[in-house]
Amino acid sequence: GTLEFHLKEGEFRLPDIEVGAGFSALYISYSLGSLFWGYLFTYKLEQESASVLLGFTILAVSFLFVGPAPFLPIPPYLWIVYLTQTATGFGNSAVIVASFSVALKKAIERGFPNNMWTYATVCGVLFGAITLGSSVAPLLSKHARENIGYENASLVMFAALVICALCIRFAK
Repeated sequence: GTLEFHLKEGEFRLPDIEVGAGFSALYISYSLGSLFWGYLFTYKLEQESASVLLGFTILAVSFLFVGPAPFLPIPPYLWIVYLTQTATGFGNSAVIVASFSVALKKAIERGFPNNMWTYATVCGVLFGAITLGSSVAPLLSKHARENIGYENASLVMFAALVICALCIRFAK
């Protein structure tokens, strides 16, 4: 959607291999981040809400700089794009890994049995929602980029992520 256009046809005019490197940075950091967040916050500390809050904060800061936001006095640099892609993968993993753990605990607290069927149901619902979001997001981001520009579209995502972080922070 939006970032690919920004890298290929917008600001940078990169060849496909370099565009792929940016997305590879995201997925590699997501993979490594999943191990980190799963072990540290979910297994060792049992602080899933802190992981989700930190993840949303990392994501918000990433979207602030990937544009960059119109009010930041910096031009778009390719190294910032790659850095924000890496941070986005790491932040996404914090949110997703902890969300699975929280959803599973809540399901068991609400009376679902602590067995494989509950784990499978929670996993199916969570990853179904993630897949749905991943399917709809490119369409919405393309529409936003065409109507308000890449920098402003990134700013809208920043605002949405800040709202998510605040909701997590002040949830009871």
